Amino acid sequence: MIQFNLLPDSKMSDLKSSKMSRMIITITFLVSILAILITVLLLVEVKVIQKHQISKYNSQITSDNIALNQVPDLNSILKINDAIQVLPSLYESRPDATRLSGYLSLITPAQISLTSLNINFSVDTVSISGNANSIDTINTFVDTLKFCEFTTNGGTTNSPAFNQVVLSNYSYVPSSVTGQSFSITAGFSPVIFATKDTNVKLIVPNKITTRSDVDQPTNLFGATSTINNGS
Repeated sequence: MIQFNLLPDSKMSDLKSSKMSRMIITITFLVSILAILITVLLLVEVKVIQKHQISKYNSQITSDNIALNQVPDLNSILKINDAIQVLPSLYESRPDATRLSGYLSLITPAQISLTSLNINFSVDTVSISGNANSIDTINTFVDTLKFCEFTTNGGTTNSPAFNQVVLSNYSYVPSSVTGQSFSITAGFSPVIFATKDTNVKLIVPNKITTRSDVDQPTNLFGATSTINNGS
């Protein structure tokens, strides 16, 4: 079959343009409908759904708040909860009081017997009372505290372990074998009891010079002059 195109070229061009225009109008219409639909959905989300959810949450908050206010001793419970939350940090910063016995065995002369010891970790002070065979031994004990040093974690820098060492009380009882009674007050570095410093090395001087120039007695502190309190 033979077909002949009897339409002029201008007519063909008009038809193609008209077809293209109809297609563009259709696509534009569909896009407009889609945009309107999206806009409507957004308005429904904002104006209806979100408002409903906000109202629901506000009602839940109000209800929970009323329920909490009805709990007896709520303020006390909250304070206890706050205290519980700080317990881990307090535990980590607690002083290691178990080191005290080792320190005392190192720094206390054999001729001294301790009768009381009060240590205050909140202000880092210690009060020691006891008896001794002579005032020279007491002086040795005092100077041992004054010159005692420490290092931590294998360090090479020595720091004073005690400070403001004072012989606060002294008395002499002639009829007693240990007739010299005394009381000593001193401050101490909190680092020597710090839990985080797991390796504290206490260093006692090998020679103590007292006010009466008394040398350290032989084996006054035993065979060692250091103590290592690691955990």
